[in-house]
Amino acid sequence: NPSKVRIHPDAPANASTHQPPDLIGLWQQGNYDASKLADEEAGFVYRYTYNGVGESAIWLSSKNYVVVDLSAGPSSYGPLVSQSGATTPQGLPSLKDTYEQLMKQLQDLPNQMTVREYGRNMAQAGAITLMTGRLAAVLAEGVKAAFIPDVASQHLEQAKTLLVPIVVLADHPISVEAQASQRQDDYWGINVTQIEAALAHLLGEGQEAVVITTQHELHRHKQLAAALHKATRCRCEAVVDVPQGWDYSGTDMGLHVNSHTFIDPEALLEEVEKSADFLTHGLVTVAHTMGKDEEHHIAQLRHEGTRVIPVFVLALQNHPDNVMLSNRELVAADHDAVVVLQLRQGIRWGAANEVFTGHVINGQRLSVDGARSTRHVIAGLAQALAGVVPPYQHFEPGLGRIENDWRWATGATPFGPYSNFSGVSEIMQNAARRNELVAHVSAAMRQLQHQLDAVDAFVAHHFSGPWEAAGIKDANRHWLDTVAG
Repeated sequence: NPSKVRIHPDAPANASTHQPPDLIGLWQQGNYDASKLADEEAGFVYRYTYNGVGESAIWLSSKNYVVVDLSAGPSSYGPLVSQSGATTPQGLPSLKDTYEQLMKQLQDLPNQMTVREYGRNMAQAGAITLMTGRLAAVLAEGVKAAFIPDVASQHLEQAKTLLVPIVVLADHPISVEAQASQRQDDYWGINVTQIEAALAHLLGEGQEAVVITTQHELHRHKQLAAALHKATRCRCEAVVDVPQGWDYSGTDMGLHVNSHTFIDPEALLEEVEKSADFLTHGLVTVAHTMGKDEEHHIAQLRHEGTRVIPVFVLALQNHPDNVMLSNRELVAADHDAVVVLQLRQGIRWGAANEVFTGHVINGQRLSVDGARSTRHVIAGLAQALAGVVPPYQHFEPGLGRIENDWRWATGATPFGPYSNFSGVSEIMQNAARRNELVAHVSAAMRQLQHQLDAVDAFVAHHFSGPWEAAGIKDANRHWLDTVAG
């Protein structure tokens, strides 16, 4: 039903009893009037936001479902520079457009009843088929994005105890008063309680997580400071935009070149992991030994059933404005560590820490609070611990690279610029369980393949004569396949 009269916020009092006309019936009778459909639209356009972020017709629930509203929108959003995966009004089938296409088919047909009947049948079948096909494609892509996503890594390590040292590295002096004012629910912009709750959803039965925190001044760790400097890049991007503007109200709209500073996440993670033992040694030892004298490094703890995933939060106040990772994200993670950018440039001027994400949504630039890092920490831990990938990312085999589909970026997910959710949804929790199962099966298959290769090497060395006598010379076949054949 495309009628929006009853949900219009400025509708009259009697709108609640409004009964929309049978537009299909009128169309079949040849009495369709385009103004009736316009009246049902009521000049009202609505979109969905989740926790105050996003303007979309699709959103991910914190439960185990996804909402696709064919009457909402149109919506247009995506990255400003690269249009890969950008959402356009054509990215989702619309009931209004389908009704218009369906009903206007009769306008160009003659009045003969037989011709009108034929045209009506053809138009109805064509429009319904087109609508069904587009909707089926959207649903298939949504199922893949939400319920059967890719896995970030095939090597998912399982441990009884998980230690998460959160190390805040600030590029500015930290006063004694600032250190004393930190709380469990606001530790340098991080809600540790929410992170502990998220980990409880990601871990399996019998596993426990311990989150510990500390802060350091970045200049006291020269290796990391140098690594951050070496990983910082600058590039120029040509965009259709208003120069030096934050909206599209200017008159100089056109193709302009913008300079952008970013950080290479791979280079930064590599250097950070080299210093992980040094930065987290004291925290890990205290949390694990509970007063024992022996030392425990991260590699040693793995052999004792404890896994350590350090989270390094780079609190940047003296870096260029809007500096981000090269993929326009604020978090990067691999199997061994998580790095989060916390941008605090606004504090220097007594302003809000609004950071331009590089995305636009319905004609407006999208900014986020760079000083609030809870959801980014949760996103990084979900990727490092359980191999969870953002719902809008998938690997495209035909192209050989990762592609983005931003239609699935709004809602209950800690990933991406169109979300404001600091938790773990049931969809994300189910993905973590599935990834764990897939990782176990993959590990068993790799071990089996390794053993078969060893047997193949033995057979090739000691039994090559008998196989050749049998007329079998295919060196790529396993001995098991040979015997079975």
